[in-house]
Parts: sequence; structure tokens; C-alpha cells
Amino acid sequence: GIDRSILVENPSNYLDFISDMDEPQFLVEAAKRSGCGLLIDINNLYISSKNTGIDAVDYLKQIPAELVGEIHIAGHDPDPALG
Repeated sequence: GIDRSILVENPSNYLDFISDMDEPQFLVEAAKRSGCGLLIDINNLYISSKNTGIDAVDYLKQIPAELVGEIHIAGHDPDPALG
């Protein structure tokens, strides 16, 4: 082994997609099965909520706190030309 913890980060979604599991369910299941932790990127979640309409609060409620190893809070600059 590499003797290091691995954290899987939630992605930014730019398009909506259909799957058997929603994203938080998938991340939780992947973490539980693999033993990794989760890195929750709040900016990625915000971008996904704007692009696909997901409920960011509901998303976070589905993530057990004990699986979260790190939280990123970063910003972005909207493009004024795109509204």
C-alpha cells in the first residue's frame, strides 16, 4: 500500500445526466467499499447546482460527516459576457 489516505472529490457537473444512483449516493458507496474518504468541494457543488439544478443542501445531507476528510471552499469569477 501507499500508507496514505485517499480522498475522492465531488466533480463539477456542466451537463445533467441520468444514472441508477445520484452522485452523493455513488460517492458514499464508493468511499464505504474502498475505504477512501471524501473531499467535498463546495465550489464544485455550487457550479453543479447552477448547471444542473441539483439541491446543494440535500446533496450535503446525504454525505455522512465521518466520510469527509477535507472540505474545499474556493471561488470563481462569473463571465459577465455570459450572464
